[in-house]
Amino acid sequence: MNYQNNVVDSSSQEMFYDANEGFIKGNIEKSIYDPYKNYVPVEPKINTEREALLLFIQKSGFAAHDLGLYLDTHPNAKAALDLRNFYLKQYNNAMNRYQKQFGALGMNDENLNETPFQWVQSPWPWEGK
Repeated sequence: MNYQNNVVDSSSQEMFYDANEGFIKGNIEKSIYDPYKNYVPVEPKINTEREALLLFIQKSGFAAHDLGLYLDTHPNAKAALDLRNFYLKQYNNAMNRYQKQFGALGMNDENLNETPFQWVQSPWPWEGK
């Protein structure tokens, strides 16, 4: 499945990269991105629905977090707040979907509330299942 990050409004497009480009560059704010020498980012190769959803979670989570850091120094930036809320909603929805389809991503996930404790029942990430 193809997961997309749609931008909230045009003013945020001028100031910020979308979640995909920001994730790859390691910074969502365009004005402070400083490329390292001749580094060329590489898009990860995705083979499964699980990998695609996990990458989407990483990208939307990164965008929400980086915009939160931006808001620390620009607390009245409405476009940044709207964009952060947009990515945070995408992140939470994707996390819920991942947990329902593939299991918990962390020890504190809500679906780990029954016995037997499912955290140790699921395949470990390095098992590739």
